[in-house]
Amino acid sequence: MKKTVVLVSHDAQKNNLIEWAKFNLEILKKFNLYATKTTGTLLKKELGLDINLLESGPLGGDS
Repeated sequence: MKKTVVLVSHDAQKNNLIEWAKFNLEILKKFNLYATKTTGTLLKKELGLDINLLESGPLGGDS
């Protein structure tokens, strides 16, 4: 059974998260990945990761 990792980033830190994910790409591929829609879409585009996208802010868990 795969473990789960959730990737969340403030807007000003998205580039740092992408760089971190590039460095850890092979490790991240071993997990079920979840991210907010904006962050996850960037990671999918940049790295081709399979990420489950979740709503963020008031549409997600902030409400």
